[in-house]
Amino acid sequence: MTLVDTKWLGSVACSPAAFRRNVEINRNLGLPEIEYGKARTDPLYVVCSGPSLLETHHELKDKKTVWAVNAAHDWLIKQGIPFTHGVAQAPEHQVLGYFQEIKPGTEYLLASQTHPELVQRILDAGGKVTLWHSHCPAEWGVEIAEPAIYGGGTIGLRAFDLAWIMGYRDIHVLGFDACNSPDGRIAVDTPMYEDRKKDLRVFHLNGRAFVALPSHARQAEDFAGVVRPLTGLEVTFYGDGLMQWAARQ
Repeated sequence: MTLVDTKWLGSVACSPAAFRRNVEINRNLGLPEIEYGKARTDPLYVVCSGPSLLETHHELKDKKTVWAVNAAHDWLIKQGIPFTHGVAQAPEHQVLGYFQEIKPGTEYLLASQTHPELVQRILDAGGKVTLWHSHCPAEWGVEIAEPAIYGGGTIGLRAFDLAWIMGYRDIHVLGFDACNSPDGRIAVDTPMYEDRKKDLRVFHLNGRAFVALPSHARQAEDFAGVVRPLTGLEVTFYGDGLMQWAARQ
């Protein structure tokens, strides 16, 4: 699947040196690290913060295992919607804007390169952290412990491999739109950033058009390649966005 006019305009915001430093700091905390899990039949709900979450969050009622990814964490708390795990991987300081309210005892699945200040914030608030390790280019010189988590460059895409490694085979995904909403939101309750409007593009896919940042739209291109090696995985998307439309093709 190829999107018309897709162009990558992003850049690597975290240098390999900073990536290595974060991994070293976090692993020296002696936190537990994920292991391969046996295949399980119970469903996992992965919640991202895309605009469609505003219409689909009711799907989470009475669900047993729910992962709150990045900004979805604080939004679910504000709505009084329970979840079992917070999930993040970003090494850059922007991730510190998420996970503002930590409830003691809540479990977090954090990539070892996650910004150390966020890891410490969660620990200080009584959260429980388990580390996982993102695969990265060999030239970065980072010794990644197995199991390494593959996928695209975003936490939304890496979540599929992370879930598979932990044994989940039935994954339900909310708020992973890879595009703006028709009313201009970039996230569930966030209007498009003024300083990024110039970067928006229109992407056409099988008779439909979507407005998105190129870095977001690229996720729809990468999705099939990410999940194809994950044998036995079934993915159900909720909502109507570029990613959901691409997954149906």
